Amino acid sequence: FAEYSSEIEARIAELETMAKADDDGLHPYWKNGMRADSANSKFNFKFIGRVYNDYTFWGTDRDTEAVVGDELNTGTEFRAARLYFAGTIHGNVTFKAQFDFAGGDADFKDVWIGFPGTPIGDIKVGHHKAPMGFEQNTSSRFISTMERGLHNALVPGRETGLSVGNQFCTDGWLDLGVFLDANDFGNKASMDRSSE
Repeated sequence: FAEYSSEIEARIAELETMAKADDDGLHPYWKNGMRADSANSKFNFKFIGRVYNDYTFWGTDRDTEAVVGDELNTGTEFRAARLYFAGTIHGNVTFKAQFDFAGGDADFKDVWIGFPGTPIGDIKVGHHKAPMGFEQNTSSRFISTMERGLHNALVPGRETGLSVGNQFCTDGWLDLGVFLDANDFGNKASMDRSSE
């Protein structure tokens, strides 16, 4: 068995070397989702999703129902059901297309194209988070509570527009943007021609 094992290992190593020799080919793998990269790192793509599903279980008695009625119902709700495809093309164009299916339709979350490393900074155009507020711009995967704080109702979330980000020192980042108040499909109400 030892000779077969070493022969198989040598063949696997040879196949891996041959696969990586093609700079333009994509090499799929799994790392927190489906990904594919080119050997020269000019192309990389990822297809990832996440689900937040809330459940509520109530146990009531006659005293509780006398005070609040019988409105306390056990239930469940998808707070988020997201899929997204993102990546880099030719090493100098980035993109992301993220949709949320919670609520029964496909709402835009992030649908943008970016140009990193330009002389004025990283440019992003499309439907994305307006650069306002630390908690608002932190992914829901990394906030410390289940929901964002109440003050987030006062800052814009995702809007359609253009932003420029520039790291001006090792500890700081400056983002500026111009946005239109858009709906869940990335449209400004006065420009929504779907009713015509």
